[in-house]
Amino acid sequence: MDSSLSGWLKLARYSQYLPTAWAGAAPAQAASGNYLLATAFTVSSALLVGGLYWLWQRALNKAMTANVTTNDKGAGKNSELSKVFAAQEFFTKFMPSPAATVCARSLRYLVRDFRLRISFIACIFMIVLFMVVFIGQAQRSGSAIMVYFASLMISIVMGLSVADDLATDSTAIHTSLLSGISGLHERLGRLAATAIWQLPLVLVVSLIMPLLSNQAKHLPILLGLNLAVWGVVVGVAQILAVVFPYQTNPPEASPFNAKGSGADALLASLAQMGSMLASMLLVTPTIALSVYCGVSENFQLAWLCVVLGVVNALVVMVVGVRMGGKLLDGRWARLLFTISQWPGHTQS
Repeated sequence: MDSSLSGWLKLARYSQYLPTAWAGAAPAQAASGNYLLATAFTVSSALLVGGLYWLWQRALNKAMTANVTTNDKGAGKNSELSKVFAAQEFFTKFMPSPAATVCARSLRYLVRDFRLRISFIACIFMIVLFMVVFIGQAQRSGSAIMVYFASLMISIVMGLSVADDLATDSTAIHTSLLSGISGLHERLGRLAATAIWQLPLVLVVSLIMPLLSNQAKHLPILLGLNLAVWGVVVGVAQILAVVFPYQTNPPEASPFNAKGSGADALLASLAQMGSMLASMLLVTPTIALSVYCGVSENFQLAWLCVVLGVVNALVVMVVGVRMGGKLLDGRWARLLFTISQWPGHTQS
């Protein structure tokens, strides 16, 4: 049997022991006569779903019933509001005060809003899963294609996770509208918050995957390509979130609930596909140089991929923040009205 095919079959056999595969592996084991293992998979998958549901309920109840102290002086320096003010003051050193406020608020929502927390956990889980699956395959095959595919998919998915960031909190939009925060500062603050938690993950993936897969010579190409792809996708998302907000689950809903109608889901998928296509066109300069360096094995020139990737990402992010901010200035009320029409989003 071909070594590559045997490697995939071996990988498939081991993947059944992943928690996400237990439910699907149980019938296969039962059909093979391994009734004890099939029973173990069935019981484990049921306990997994029950445990995750219990954790979700516990985290949701804690988030929805937590007391947010409004008197900062009386609460002391360890209060949650004090921490937000401290973060806002720190970010003011690097960006305008309104943008720093939005950045601090967005990071606080990442911790407190269960929907955003799920997005963060999903990104971490995806990174671990892709590393386990594709690094092993790259080691066996000796090819760097799997490393490129896995790392670029991680960058794309993480960038798209903020393509609908305005739709999750109408309260924040209402506050920004009343306080007179410009669309530029709103977009800049949210972009900065996204970079704070996503950029380190992109760097870790870009550095670790080629090293663990014995493809260290591809590190500069992969690093530049990942930075460019992630930055461009996030930059395009700054415009997409304003132009096409699509329905999300309200704060108290299960993350597994369906969001809107089938037509809404189709439109959201088309919007994301369109943004991905636009992103791939905008990242063409970095892709072209990366392909040339990889095919010609000119790994000395490959370090230019890092420079070009950073420049490519910064240009698109700056343009995305400016265009998205300008569009948002004329769409505050319309955006707030659109979100308020979704079930459960009146006070989200």
